[in-house]
Amino acid sequence: ITQLPCESAPMAALSTCGHVLSTRAIKQAAEGCCPVCSEPFEASDNVPIYGTPEQVDSLRDQLPQRAARAKALRQKGKKRKKMAAEEPVESSDARIEARPTPAMAAA
Repeated sequence: ITQLPCESAPMAALSTCGHVLSTRAIKQAAEGCCPVCSEPFEASDNVPIYGTPEQVDSLRDQLPQRAARAKALRQKGKKRKKMAAEEPVESSDARIEARPTPAMAAA
C-alpha cells in the first residue's frame, strides 16, 4: 500500500481482522477500514509488532479491558442463541412440513 520495505517501517497488526500493515498505511486508511479486507477498526485495535517498551506497557494495561469486552460479546452471543432456540415455530415452517412427499403420495 505504501511501498515501504518491512525492515525499515514500523509494523502493526489489526486485532479486528489480523492483517499486518505499516503504521503509515494504517494511518492513511480511509474511514477506519482495513485496506485489505475493508473490516472496520478503531485506533485502539492496532497492535504494534516489536513495539517499544512504552507501547508494550500500554498494551498490558489494556488487556483487562479487552478481556472484559470479549467476554461481554461472548455472553451476548450465547443469549441470542438461547433466545433463538426458545422462539416458537413460524407458520411458514409448518406449511413446509405439511406438504406431502412423493413417497407419501405413493403409499
